[in-house]
Amino acid sequence: NIYLKYEPDIIHVHTEMPDFALWIFRKMAWTFWWIKPKYVRTIHSTQLWNSWKPLGRIIEPYYIKHKCNVAISSSTKECYEIAYGDSLPIIFNGLEEVPQKRFEGLIKGKVNVLFAGRFCPEKGIDTLLNVLKTMQDSEKYHFHIVGAGAYANEIRDFAKHNNRISVYDKIYGLSQYIGSFDFLFMPSRFEGLPLLSIEASLAHTPTIINRSPGLKDTFPIDWPLAVDNNSVEAFVDIFRNKLVDINYEQLADIAYKYAKDNFSIGKMQREYEAVYNLKIK
Repeated sequence: NIYLKYEPDIIHVHTEMPDFALWIFRKMAWTFWWIKPKYVRTIHSTQLWNSWKPLGRIIEPYYIKHKCNVAISSSTKECYEIAYGDSLPIIFNGLEEVPQKRFEGLIKGKVNVLFAGRFCPEKGIDTLLNVLKTMQDSEKYHFHIVGAGAYANEIRDFAKHNNRISVYDKIYGLSQYIGSFDFLFMPSRFEGLPLLSIEASLAHTPTIINRSPGLKDTFPIDWPLAVDNNSVEAFVDIFRNKLVDINYEQLADIAYKYAKDNFSIGKMQREYEAVYNLKIK
């Protein structure tokens, strides 16, 4: 009914359940010869169909056949090619700069570090805990941890005995406060293309990262606040040693320029419009 109401020239879907819904729609509508829209499909994750691998093996050949896949990062492109054998174009997601406000929970006299995300292994919450435990004698930093998930009780129990940690279920409008923090900490094991790190760069807040698929794509290849394999020792070395010697303003400017050049709304819009025009020619 929705298709008959709007009769779109192009249907743009995003992984994964919308992909499944469109595949079902096409299977049901193939006998109606006048229903022939074109498709564009954005792939947001480096790992597809995690709980439905057999379903993915059925559906992916359909989208490959119609040449409609677009990756959001070099990591999603690389992982898709390994999994399904098809090379994809890349269109980075775009973001606008958000006017910043001061976060009232900052601890004066400390270096305020933000972690925000699900409390799960994918986001490196276990690595965060190990870093906090290793650095529990440090007086320099205050960690602000925002989120919920399987590790919530463990995080909160640890925070009870450490006055250098604040835990929040959520901070409403977080993107407008990111610029208040000195650093963002992202020990993620994989991402599609994380918007949080881009938002931080646009707010001139440098991010300490695991050099993982998707996340590494949001910074220059030689980004100095990056570690391999979620090494707790390397993260601790950054906090205890490397942050002492960095030129903070210069690093923040490098991150801002990279985000501005690669992840603007206008750039994303122009590149998708070019894809749409090719489809309907």
